[in-house]
Amino acid sequence: MGDGTSAPDLRLRSETTTERLQSDSAVSPITDWQELQQSDAVLRLQALLQNRCSEEQLLFALRTEEVTANVAETCPITEDLRHVVNQQKGCIQHFDGDAGFCKHNISSNPRQLTAEFDSSGAAQLEMDRWKTELDRVKALHGVRMQNTESHINSLRHSLAEVQLECEELREKAYHPTPERISSPGLCTKCVCSQVGTSSSQQDNSGTLQRLTRERDELLEALGRLRRMQAELQRREGEACQRVAASLQLAEEACLERTKVQVENEQLRTELARQKDQHTRELNLSHEKLAKARTSALQEVQKEKELLTATVQSLTQAVSSRDTQLERMMRDRVALAEQLTISQHCSAQLDCQLAKISGEMRAQVDRAVMQKNGVQNELSELRARSADEAALKDQEVERLASDLEMTRRAMESMRASATQASEEAVRLTGQLGHAKRKLRQFRAELGVHAKARQEEASRFAQEAQRMEESIIEHLSKANSKIKSGAERMDNLVTAQHLLIERFKEECNFLSTLLEAITRRARWEHEEALQKTAQVWDEATRANKSASDLSAQCLQHIELHEGARRRLQELLESGQAGARRITELLCRQSSLVQERDLLSNELHFL
Repeated sequence: MGDGTSAPDLRLRSETTTERLQSDSAVSPITDWQELQQSDAVLRLQALLQNRCSEEQLLFALRTEEVTANVAETCPITEDLRHVVNQQKGCIQHFDGDAGFCKHNISSNPRQLTAEFDSSGAAQLEMDRWKTELDRVKALHGVRMQNTESHINSLRHSLAEVQLECEELREKAYHPTPERISSPGLCTKCVCSQVGTSSSQQDNSGTLQRLTRERDELLEALGRLRRMQAELQRREGEACQRVAASLQLAEEACLERTKVQVENEQLRTELARQKDQHTRELNLSHEKLAKARTSALQEVQKEKELLTATVQSLTQAVSSRDTQLERMMRDRVALAEQLTISQHCSAQLDCQLAKISGEMRAQVDRAVMQKNGVQNELSELRARSADEAALKDQEVERLASDLEMTRRAMESMRASATQASEEAVRLTGQLGHAKRKLRQFRAELGVHAKARQEEASRFAQEAQRMEESIIEHLSKANSKIKSGAERMDNLVTAQHLLIERFKEECNFLSTLLEAITRRARWEHEEALQKTAQVWDEATRANKSASDLSAQCLQHIELHEGARRRLQELLESGQAGARRITELLCRQSSLVQERDLLSNELHFL
C-alpha cells in the first residue's frame, strides 16, 4: 500500500466511520458516546493511532536528521530527493487528515452533547462530568494538534530548505564554477573534467579514490534510506490494516447493536403485551374470586339461617319431648305407687280369702255336725241334705279353686292402682256379701242354693273377666309405658346426637370456610406478590435491556452475556406465566371445592 493512497483511504474510512457513529448517536448520543469512550475497539484504535503518530514522529525526526545530515555532507540524487519530498507530502496529507478528523470529532461531540444535555434537565451531574471529560479530551487534542502543527511546520520549513538547497545544488551542478571544481563532493563528470584538465597524475588518482569512496558512502546511505522507507511503508501498511480491522470491528459492533436494539424493542413489546394479558387475567381472576366469595358467603349465610331455624325447631321439639318425658315419668312413678298399693291390697285380700275359706270349712264342719245331730229330726230331708251337702262341698271346692285362681291372678297384677283398689274393694264387698249369703245359706240352704250357685258362678265369671281385663290393661299400660319410654329415650338420644352432629358440622364448616378464606387470601396475596415480582422482573428486564443497549459496543462477549440475560428474562416471564396459569387452575379447583361443599351443605 503506497503512502499517497493509504492516507486518503484511511481518512475516508475514518470519515465514514464518524458519519455512521454520528447517525447512530442521533438516536442516543449520550449512550453512544459512553460506548465509544468505553469500548475496547475505540481504545485499541486510539492506542494504535497514538503509537503510529509517535512512531511516525520519531521516524520523521530521524529521517529529517539523516536527510539534513546527508544534505549537509553531500548532495543527494534528484530522484531520491523527489521520493523523500513525496513521502513528506504524503505524511503531511495524512497528518492533515488526522487533524481534520480530530477537529471534526472535537467540533461534533460538543454540539451533540450540548444538544442532548439541553433537552434533558435531569442529567446535570452527568453533563458536568462529561464537560470535564470533554475539556480533558479537548486539552489532549489541543496538545496533539499543537505537536502535530509544530511538527508539520518544522517539516514544511525543513522541506522548503531542502528544496532550496536542491535547487541551488542543481544549479551548481549544471553550472560549475572554478571554485567548485577544486571543492570535494563533485559529480563524476566534473571529476572527469577536472582529471582531464589537471596536470598531475597523482592528484587525479587521489581525487578518483576520494570520489569513489564518497560514492560508496552515498550508495550505502541511499540503501539505508530505502530500507528505512520500506520498513516505514510496511509498518504504515500494518497500522492501516489494524485500523481497517478496528473499523470493521466497530461496524460489526454497530450492526450487532442495531440487532440487539431491534430484539430489545421486540422483547419490550412482548413483555408489555404479556404484562397487559397477565393484568387482564389477574383482574378477571380477582373478579371471579370476588363473585365466588360473595356467592359463597350468601349461600353460607342462607345455610346458616336454615341451620339456625332447624336447630331452634329441634330445640323446641326437644323441650316439648323433655316435658312429655317428665310427665310420663311422673305418671310412671304414680303407676308404680298404685301398683305397690294394689299388691298390698291383693295380699290383704288373700289373707281375708284364706280366713273366709277357713271359716267356711269350719261352718261346713259345723253344718255336718248339725246335720248328724238333727239327722233323726230331718230324716225326711236326709237325701236332699246329702245332695245339698255334696253340692255344698262342690261349691266350696269350686269357690276355693276360684279363690286360688283369683289369688294367682292378683299376684300377676302390676298395673293401674286405682282400678285395682276399686276392684279389690268391690271384691271385698262381694266377699262380705258372699259371707252373708253363706251365713244365710245355713238358714236358707235349700231355698237359696240355686241362687247362691248362680251368684257364685256369676261372681266367678265377673272376677275372672275383671282379672283378665286388669291383667290385659296392666300389660298394655306397661308395654305402652316401656315403648313410650324407649321411644322417648331413642328420640332424645337421636336429637342429642343430631344436635352434636349439627354443632360439629357447623364448627367444621366454619373452620373450613375460614381455612378457605385464609387460603384464598393467601393465594391472592401470593398472586399479588408474584405479579409485583413479574412487574419488577419486567422493569428489571427493561432496565437491563436499556443497559444492554448502552453496552452493546463494548465487546462481543458482552453481547453474548446480554443474549443470555435476555433468555433468562424470557424464562422468568414464562415461569411467571406458568405460575399465573397454575394460580388460575388452583382457583378453578377452589371453585369446584366450594361447589362441592355447597352441594354437601344443601344435602345436609
